[in-house]
Amino acid sequence: MKAIILAGGQGTRLHPITLEYPKALLTVKKKPIISYLVELFQDQGVEDIIISINQGHRIDFNWWVKRYHQGQHRFVEEKEPLGTFGGLSNAQKYVKDQESFFVTNADEI
Repeated sequence: MKAIILAGGQGTRLHPITLEYPKALLTVKKKPIISYLVELFQDQGVEDIIISINQGHRIDFNWWVKRYHQGQHRFVEEKEPLGTFGGLSNAQKYVKDQESFFVTNADEI
């Protein structure tokens, strides 16, 4: 099973906090929000996780990978904000026709 996590948003409603960090990497109980999602998917047997991110946040997500989830997912980068369906469309190349998959926003707990 596959999952696509949409983490390419700008987090404008949380400015100025999200000017420094992507919303998905903000912490709750000292753990990034996106980590809760990755762990939930893994606990349910999802082995292939695709994360759609804003290209400008690649360094932040590289840090997250090194600290929390090495080698357990792939990134699809948006050069500019594309919205929900744009991010999903970018990840389409990793999902085969008629294949079932989960989709979630990265800021859900």
